[in-house]
Amino acid sequence: MKPWIIAWALLPAIAAAQSNRDEAWRWCARQDTTVAPATQIAGCTWLIRSGRETTANLAAAFSNRGSGRFDQGDRAGAIADSNEAIRLNPRNATFFSNRGLVRAAQNDLARAIADYNEAIRLDPRDPLAFISRGLARAALGELTGAVADYNEAIRLEPQYAAAFNNRGVTRAALGDRTGGIADYSEAIRLDPEYAEAFYNRGVARAALGDQAGAIADYNEAIRISPRLQVAFNNRGMARAALGDLAGAIADYDEAIRLSPQNAIALAGRGLLHHRAGQPAAGDADIEAAIRAAPAEVALPHVAQAGLALLRGDRAAAAADLAEALRRSANFSPALGLRAILRAQEGDATGAAADAAAARRANPAIADNITTFFGPSLVLP
Repeated sequence: MKPWIIAWALLPAIAAAQSNRDEAWRWCARQDTTVAPATQIAGCTWLIRSGRETTANLAAAFSNRGSGRFDQGDRAGAIADSNEAIRLNPRNATFFSNRGLVRAAQNDLARAIADYNEAIRLDPRDPLAFISRGLARAALGELTGAVADYNEAIRLEPQYAAAFNNRGVTRAALGDRTGGIADYSEAIRLDPEYAEAFYNRGVARAALGDQAGAIADYNEAIRISPRLQVAFNNRGMARAALGDLAGAIADYDEAIRLSPQNAIALAGRGLLHHRAGQPAAGDADIEAAIRAAPAEVALPHVAQAGLALLRGDRAAAAADLAEALRRSANFSPALGLRAILRAQEGDATGAAADAAAARRANPAIADNITTFFGPSLVLP
């Protein structure tokens, strides 16, 4: 990330060669899509320092400079500029929405929602503010409130594909995958090149057991966005579910080529190597997955737990499942394997509770376990 201060080096160029105010505004407002964030920052800074702008224009320059700083990764600078824009013009809804976006990126979701609330109060007909608040609410687990926000965004702008896509994600999270698929399909109708909507519909179809339909959606997502790693991950899973281990491993290979530290792809490929009779390659992949896994990624430990169950090492399986569930408390594969472990240990009540929770999170979880660990591990 280049520091925003690089913009100052451009100021003499503006002052000497492009001191025309209209040119500075073209840079600051990023009217030309080729304008880089550093150039936008420079243009806005020139306007701010010129002393010739009205209060409203000055506020806009601060807001636009905040946008450039955000694009450069300078979130603190973006917040400072947004604060100044709001101080100068506290009636501008867009300024609050923009600050909310920065706060959401900082995971300061409560204050992001407060900014979106104020933006909506000032301009209740802006669908983007409702979508942004919906995303923040969903991130906080307020799924019903998120759906309400997406509903309002759709009412205000029925052609807004992102609102349908986001509502689909939230409906699926609430367990209504059929409703989610309907929303993804509408998003795709509105925007036939919407890779994320194809990917999300594929995920929902796979969870409902429609692996062929899921693969078709992942194919489209990959056609539109050939570097979409998660689409390769999930297509690999769907291909494995249909018995195409070679095709599944090829998809994981591509996901890993795109991102060598892709812990999910490494774990998935490792399990399939075990299924294909290549345990050394499988163990190497799973060990690499555990090293690469971010704090919230549980799958590598689930993979290790399942292999421990297959060799009868319940203590090792229990330790890995505890770690997996510490990382992701409702991760269906971890719940499913713990159900199997508890059943083996004679805890029928605990096994039934875990199995039910796993199926609620993912109706296809029993098939997923069989796909990656074989017929010896059966969900109670």
